[in-house]
Amino acid sequence: MDLAKTATLLFALVCLPWQQAVASQQEGPDQAQRAAPFVGTWEGEMLPTRWRTYLELSLTLTDEQAGVLNVIGQTIELDDARFDRTEVSVALVGPWDTVPRIVLRPNGEGLEGYWQEGEARFPMILRRVASPVRAANRVEAWLQDIEIFETRFLDFDKSFSPGQRQQFLERTATIREELASLSDPEIVVGLSRAASSAENAHTRLHLLRRNTVWSRLPIRVWWFNDGLRIISTDDDSAALLGCRVDAISGVDARLARDAVGSVLAATPSWLDYVSTYFLTSAEALQGLGLASPDEAIEFQFSHCDAPPQAVFEPSPVQFSDQSTEAWWWLSPNSRRVDGWQQALQSIGSPIPLYLRHPDENYWHEWIDDREILYVKLSRTEPMAERPLDQYAERLREEIRAGETRALIVDLRFNTGGNGGLVENLMKMLEEETRGLSRFVITGRATFSAGILVAARWKEAGNVTIVGEPVGDRIDYWAEGGNIRLPNSNLVAHFSNGAHHYSRGPCPTDDYCLDINIEGLGPDTPVFLSWADYISGQDPALEAILARLVSSESALEK
Repeated sequence: MDLAKTATLLFALVCLPWQQAVASQQEGPDQAQRAAPFVGTWEGEMLPTRWRTYLELSLTLTDEQAGVLNVIGQTIELDDARFDRTEVSVALVGPWDTVPRIVLRPNGEGLEGYWQEGEARFPMILRRVASPVRAANRVEAWLQDIEIFETRFLDFDKSFSPGQRQQFLERTATIREELASLSDPEIVVGLSRAASSAENAHTRLHLLRRNTVWSRLPIRVWWFNDGLRIISTDDDSAALLGCRVDAISGVDARLARDAVGSVLAATPSWLDYVSTYFLTSAEALQGLGLASPDEAIEFQFSHCDAPPQAVFEPSPVQFSDQSTEAWWWLSPNSRRVDGWQQALQSIGSPIPLYLRHPDENYWHEWIDDREILYVKLSRTEPMAERPLDQYAERLREEIRAGETRALIVDLRFNTGGNGGLVENLMKMLEEETRGLSRFVITGRATFSAGILVAARWKEAGNVTIVGEPVGDRIDYWAEGGNIRLPNSNLVAHFSNGAHHYSRGPCPTDDYCLDINIEGLGPDTPVFLSWADYISGQDPALEAILARLVSSESALEK
């Protein structure tokens, strides 16, 4: 299977409408009996050409629906169940050129079989996921969730060393012993600390950025090089826009950031990004011991006309399966939330180029009379209204029609996706700009597939990296899947795919994405100040343009 093609098709399942096919199950008095060994929830791995792919399969095998498949972050309906002796096969519903089928047979206490796509077959082994007994009380509910965390989650993860795995179990054992005396936020923080034992940023609990289970206060913040500032608020707190946060519940803002780092596997750069979520969540602050349970959260401010402190009451938790990026709140053009205001918008500051199209995964503009091509890649995922291959070809035509002298690829907010989906676009840009001045802008939110794209440019050579350090190490574990803890609704993400971009051997005998570069540290470090931001300046872009002018002046001499 071409994983890039398959991932594109899987993404299309949630972006394109389709007519659900009618299930055509074999009739007969023994149908229910034949289905019985397969009905239930199963999980396991498929062995593709690259990393192992985690699958969760819920089979009902009824006339109404055959079941549901969760894979690569997508939920896909199944139909057309067919029985053949001891086997059952089901089809994936969607806009496929060749409809994939999953074929399964009993194997001891589990199932084995394969994913069939045309002539290709990819083996899979599944085990049954037992439904937990209804918990009698809060402590029992948490014990059930911890049990799943220690087994299903840990079984599939490959990022833990033996010593780190032992530390994980020691930390969960401590939580078990202290359950009755711990608040829910303290338990969640403890579980997050256990996951961080892997020292791998992808191995984590989804708490605020994805699969939200904690509430947020009515402010959004960003770390500038001169402090933590409020960049967006609800209408009631609009007077706080632009204020510098000096302390939270009496704790210095920087020390509060460091406390977040004690429960996450994060580099300093990534911690600057993800801490903005935790520092604006009452449950997170309570779990970290920075605020008292069920009490209002007090913030201390300076450098603004608002009163020097404000108190926020915790709000009810609102569960969500949607992702939210902290950088969206930097732009007045981001997905608007009714009843919220934004700092740049409030004073009418100009919107810099890098913040103009925050809702688009990829776009470009020409600078300096169509001689400098600026390409913004904010997410390595396709857009239904702008297919990647068509976009790449149109951009190639534009490059060839002009007199391009420089290329800028802006990855500063690219938190990931599927790096394989933009390979053709990046390859085209690399081929069409050889011999030209080339720059890549990175930042704290350059993460996962964003780092992969940056590493590919570094490998290609003749590129200058400008901006902040990327959000992770260049050797990490990713891919993997999600395990939902049923009682708390927490989602734990495990990692099973090795990415190794530094010199030296890969850490696994399984497939490893190996690039071999010296590093991704910025050649020209640039950090954003509050004054830069509020005036609509982009010091990273300005540094690049100044360098181009300097280089051209030197050539003219």
